[in-house]
Amino acid sequence: MEKSWKEAITRVLKEADAPLHYTEISEQILARGYYSTDGATPAATVNAQLSSSVKHDGEKSPFIRVGKGIFSLRGSAAQTTVTSKQKAQPVAESEEESSGSIIHSFGMYWQRDLVVWRNDLKIFGKQQALSKPVDFG
Repeated sequence: MEKSWKEAITRVLKEADAPLHYTEISEQILARGYYSTDGATPAATVNAQLSSSVKHDGEKSPFIRVGKGIFSLRGSAAQTTVTSKQKAQPVAESEEESSGSIIHSFGMYWQRDLVVWRNDLKIFGKQQALSKPVDFG
């Protein structure tokens, strides 16, 4: 098991043959046992680690953003493949976060088809299987 998220992210990206979306990176980290967490949103943590490194470390960052939410290791074969195919350019931080919608995590913790739409304004959901239900309304 890796000592930090950054080490686990680096390991997954080294093993990948193509750039990965941060949600795929987080899923692979947890599935392969590279890092263990009780947090409710490991994908958000991975995205924060990657975005922070790219933004604050600049050219010294081991990571490079090659698309919206998609990252690769700087100088890796995966980055070279993407760069030659589609001229990967850095994505502005505001471009990645702005979607023009109030709801950014639609369906992250609940399924739309299971919601009973009524006028009582209660939308209960759970972040994890054994957690206490929370009213998202």
